[in-house]
Amino acid sequence: MQRHNWTEYLKPGYGFKRRLALMVQGIALATLGAKFLVDSMSRFVPVPRRVKQAFAWGPDWLRGILLMISGSAATYYAWRSLSHEMAATLAPEHANEDIGLTDLFYERKRQAVGRRVAVIGSGTGLIPVVRAFLLMDEPVNVTVILTSHEGGRIVSLLRDELGLSGKQVLYPTGEHVSLWAELEDGTLLEGATAINQHDVREKAIRRIFYSRNVRRIKVWEETRGNLTADVLSNYPPDVNPDALKAIQDAELVVIAPGRLYTDILPTLTLPEIRRAVHHSGAKRVFVANIMTEPGKTDGFSVKDYLATLRQLAQITVDYVIANDAPISEEVLEKYRLEGAEPVRLRDEETGISRLVFADTGEQTVLVEGAVLITAPLITETPQLIPYRDPETGDIRMREMAIARHDPHRLKAVLAQIMRKELV
Repeated sequence: MQRHNWTEYLKPGYGFKRRLALMVQGIALATLGAKFLVDSMSRFVPVPRRVKQAFAWGPDWLRGILLMISGSAATYYAWRSLSHEMAATLAPEHANEDIGLTDLFYERKRQAVGRRVAVIGSGTGLIPVVRAFLLMDEPVNVTVILTSHEGGRIVSLLRDELGLSGKQVLYPTGEHVSLWAELEDGTLLEGATAINQHDVREKAIRRIFYSRNVRRIKVWEETRGNLTADVLSNYPPDVNPDALKAIQDAELVVIAPGRLYTDILPTLTLPEIRRAVHHSGAKRVFVANIMTEPGKTDGFSVKDYLATLRQLAQITVDYVIANDAPISEEVLEKYRLEGAEPVRLRDEETGISRLVFADTGEQTVLVEGAVLITAPLITETPQLIPYRDPETGDIRMREMAIARHDPHRLKAVLAQIMRKELV
């Protein structure tokens, strides 16, 4: 969290000015009352001679000014120290930063009163999108809706590193739910790990959905473990009402990049979430992946991602944001060794059209009905990446340069959409 210029606190909507004015009035009244009390007591309680001698220098006005300055400095120092201690207690994630209660107040209030944005997704691709909104000049109230199976690492990043509160990081369902994928031949895969290991080039995924953990309910015994997708879909999990409200209240719904079948689709396939997105008046934005996922989205273009969203989740979007900056050959070579390629932007594909406005000559590209916005969005940074050893099958870590969305560049594009659509 950054320190803010004091003028930021005087902006409308934070309630800071009226509280500051009330505090100044209170200090003035307390000072006036103290003066009356001291004046009245001095008639009955003689002032010690040493005290008189200590202040018997210079004119009264000079003593008054110097005492006010020294007293104010001592008060400021004490408040600043106390403020830092209290801020570190209330927000331990910022304990090592040079911030106080006023900075904490500003940041939390800024998020609470700003434009309401719901970000849906999971995995590391989610982080740059959230960070982009937090970097914006105008206040943005971000709520993140993760997948139900998301682990604690992303939650920790969102809360500890980005400073989101518990109310801003939500799961779409309660506990004891299972993620399922139905393949084209009816085979079922349970859990994100099994789905991530499956190669869709062998058997395509027909459906992604959540169900209650049937091993905890009677259906497991009744079917003797012979489950089908139709049976499982009859036991949908209860949806978190806070997640529904976040979508219903949102002015902008953003689908973050990530693994298509385990980060992006699962939450959107929940019927209540899908209905909330459809009935919300919010504009919908999809931030397209930079690279394909081996065995899942090989050869995918932006259009293919949008087509899959429509096919498996019945979700369409108003805008799609895609990177058009080249990736260095060194980084590309490392991705190719893993079987990944840049997500394509081919204009000649079916489903892509161009609108040219006669009066201005301005051109708009539509992909699956969504306005395509392209910009240089990536940054290349070294990062520890898990990979599976082809010989032993063990998961190992290695450092490699990767292409990631740059939050500052994303901020510019998202801010452009917000200025145009949110009035």
